[in-house]
Amino acid sequence: MIVREENQPDSLPVFTLASPERLRADRTYAEQTAMRLLEYLVYLDELRGAGRIFLP
Repeated sequence: MIVREENQPDSLPVFTLASPERLRADRTYAEQTAMRLLEYLVYLDELRGAGRIFLP
């Protein structure tokens, strides 16, 4: 709720883990999630104002 209310065009996105339990239990999944996060971080300026981004 706060992300929607406070989001501005220059706000950084909030990254949310879709499955934190799986992240701890599955190394392959954790590596894939980390790679996806790094891809997002490379283009962080383009993601400003996106609100919430779910990491698979």
